[in-house]
Amino acid sequence: MHANPGSLVPGHGLVMEMPRNSPFFDPAIGIGIGIGIGKAAVVREALQRHPCVAFAGDGPPDHGPALLVPPGRRFARGFLAEKLAKEGEAFQSYACWSAIADRLLECA
Repeated sequence: MHANPGSLVPGHGLVMEMPRNSPFFDPAIGIGIGIGIGKAAVVREALQRHPCVAFAGDGPPDHGPALLVPPGRRFARGFLAEKLAKEGEAFQSYACWSAIADRLLECA
C-alpha cells in the first residue's frame, strides 16, 4: 500500500505531506492539493509483481488506475462509480473498506 505520510495535528485533524521519498512521487500530480502519488504507476508496478491486483477509489484521479485492473477487482463509489457506469465499465460497488476484504482474500 502506498499513501501520503501524515500526522494528526490537534485543532487541524489529519495533515498530509507530499510523499517526496516515494518511488511513485510525481510532482505534477495533485498540484495545489498535495497528493503526489502516481496511482496508475503504483498499479502498473503491482501488476508486474503479482497477477491479482485490486484497486478501490472514489474520485477523478482514480479513473485511470481503476481501468488497469479487471472489473472483478475494480471497486468504486461516488464520482468514480458514476463515471464508470456512464462509460459502461463494470466495477464492484463498496460502502466501506471492510466490504472489499473478502474479495481480496480470494487472491490469497
